[in-house]
Amino acid sequence: MSSMEAHSSIDDANIGMKSFEFVFMFNKSTGSPKVFYLMVDPIGKCRLFPKTNTVLFPKLKNLVNFRAVVLDDCLYIIGGKDWETGEHIDKTWRYDPANSRWSQRASLINARCRHTATVLNGCIYITGGEVIGGRVTESCECYDPVKDKWTEILDLPRPRADHAACANGLNLYASGGISNLKHQCSNVFWTYDPITNEWTEPLPGVILPHEREKHNMISVGKRVVVIGGRGFDQETFSEKDEGAVCSYNTHTKGNARKDGIWDIFHPNVFNPRGNAGVVLLGRNLYLIGGKSYQKDCDVRMVECYNTKRRKIRESFQLPDSFSYVNVDCVVLKVPITNTDINFDDILLYDKYIMW
Repeated sequence: MSSMEAHSSIDDANIGMKSFEFVFMFNKSTGSPKVFYLMVDPIGKCRLFPKTNTVLFPKLKNLVNFRAVVLDDCLYIIGGKDWETGEHIDKTWRYDPANSRWSQRASLINARCRHTATVLNGCIYITGGEVIGGRVTESCECYDPVKDKWTEILDLPRPRADHAACANGLNLYASGGISNLKHQCSNVFWTYDPITNEWTEPLPGVILPHEREKHNMISVGKRVVVIGGRGFDQETFSEKDEGAVCSYNTHTKGNARKDGIWDIFHPNVFNPRGNAGVVLLGRNLYLIGGKSYQKDCDVRMVECYNTKRRKIRESFQLPDSFSYVNVDCVVLKVPITNTDINFDDILLYDKYIMW
């Protein structure tokens, strides 16, 4: 595609949708209101432009270990802890990119941080986390945006923090994490049915192939992909950066010992890291930011996993001037009329077209 054709295609797309997708990277460790973001290729929509932009979201000042999630094209910031006072936060903030406005929504029933936030069936589900007193909790809540109301749902089978969760089909899945602040990571794997309000193992005896915490789960078709995090080395009895990728087949209905339930034959990531962000763009899964605990450093290399070809490559490097040790990543569609966001990357499309 020529540069002129690319610009023409972008113009045509802009006329139709008048909005573009961005991946926002929320640093959950510094309490800074500065948020980094990358533009999604407006034509293919399956890759990122390797240029980092920044925006200030004042509601994030002094807020750490919160969760960011997108529902109905709006951004939600949920819970967290005050960087200065250590107070656990119960607030829910919503940012509407259509008018660049923040609004406070109903507060959580239980203030918490280090929890999960997942969109399922038009609602937001919160699981576990750390609550007042530094205790790890098993409590869960569900947010209805129409009623602007949080409702308690059945607790997790056991307390969990630094775990992962994602939605697939009609169910919610949760895995790994720790049960108290001194406990090593675990291999639990649970599913939640919102109709019956029950947490169970997907099949009797199903657990993660590797213990993990600070990892990611993301839905790819009929599979739940588990990537990144901190694991546990059974030979040295010490924690390690987990590089293995695995996936669970949510359509499996047989015995837990059958082949095909867990697929452990994915390639390993090149740069193992915990507390990273992950997004799915088309068939490409991007692993962004995080920290190597064994090397004690930020991981600035963005990796791209083509889930169809099953190939992982190092995509591009994030700038050295920022910290990415603990990030949440979301994909948000932003109207071109939004004055908070920089759309200049559209004009640089020809720079990235061969990238």
